[in-house]
Amino acid sequence: MSEKKLSPLGKSMGKQMIKSWEAPQYTHCAIVDCENMMAYRKNLPKKMSYTTILIKAVADTIAEYPIMNASWDDGTKIIMNDHINMGVAGDTKRGLLVPVINDVDEISLEQVHEGMEVIIVLCGAGFATSTVGAKMAEDVCKEIGVKGNVQKRPATQGKTAIKQLKPDAILLMAKLTLDFGDIPVVNGIPLITGREKDKVKQELIHALTK
Repeated sequence: MSEKKLSPLGKSMGKQMIKSWEAPQYTHCAIVDCENMMAYRKNLPKKMSYTTILIKAVADTIAEYPIMNASWDDGTKIIMNDHINMGVAGDTKRGLLVPVINDVDEISLEQVHEGMEVIIVLCGAGFATSTVGAKMAEDVCKEIGVKGNVQKRPATQGKTAIKQLKPDAILLMAKLTLDFGDIPVVNGIPLITGREKDKVKQELIHALTK
């Protein structure tokens, strides 16, 4: 047996994971017909991710049924919380982070969208290339003032990642022949050599803000 010291972030993650067990643990699976949501998304004046729409839908539903936002106190009462804050977990180079959007029930769908952009960085065999791409994506999100959920995936998992995450943009760090549908795709291969870095940056900004 051996011990391994944790970084400050690791300690924080551990404490939060242990704390999460204070809430009831359950799993619920259901098949949902999303045709109406897909049609709704298609007719929006500005493109939104499915994640954005679901965050807003969940928050509005909780507002309608406030008991779902209650917390256990000392065994004699429950606390009816006034604020509905939504956290979405994202895997970053620093570890698992959960950006929080506050008072989601009181803001518009567009404001929720501005608070979370999902970007998938697809790479080949080299992990270093995905790191370069992820760094660019994170810098762009900071520059345009959004909370980016940057996800690094190998090319072999590209199809599955796109299906699960419904990204707002894809940064390609390898040559792929996948069908990306209407998702904006930016060629990030020049980042590997350091050439045309500004061009890639501008294309990614355009993909996330158009």
